[in-house]
Amino acid sequence: MSDVLLTGYEPFGEFETNPARRLATRLDGTEIGGASVAGVELPVVFDRASSRLEEAVGEHDPEIVCALGLAGGRSTLSLERVGINLRDTRGVADNEDREVVDERVAADGPDAYFATLPCREMKAAMCDAGVPTRLSTDAGTHCSDFLPRLK
Repeated sequence: MSDVLLTGYEPFGEFETNPARRLATRLDGTEIGGASVAGVELPVVFDRASSRLEEAVGEHDPEIVCALGLAGGRSTLSLERVGINLRDTRGVADNEDREVVDERVAADGPDAYFATLPCREMKAAMCDAGVPTRLSTDAGTHCSDFLPRLK
C-alpha cells in the first residue's frame, strides 16, 4: 500500500518530454512527510489511460491520488477544481493518432465533476511555500477528464 499515488502522462503532441511524468517517476518509492509515494506513468491514449490508472489504484491502494498533467503555456501550477465530462482533442490526437470531437467520458455521468479537496487552502499553502500556483476550472478536454470519476 502507498499513501499517495502520483501519476503523470507520457509525452504527447508537440512535447518531447512531460515534466508531470518525470516528477511522478522520480518520486516513485520515496517518502515525503511520512507519506509513501508510488509514481506511475499514464499513456496518452484514451482507452488505455483510465484502465492503467484503475490498475495502479488496485495495485497500490492509495489514500490519495494526485494526478499531474501538462498544460503547455502555463507558467504556474494549476489546481483543477472541475473536470468536465467531455473529450475533445482540438486537433491534438492521442498517442495512437485517435482524435475525438465532443465525446462524453461517461455516458451516464453528470456534465461536470467538482473537486472535493480544499483547493483554496491548498493554493495558499503552495504560494506560502514559494510555489507559484493558481486555481483553474478547466483541465482541458484531452485525456485528463476521466480522472475526477475516481471514488
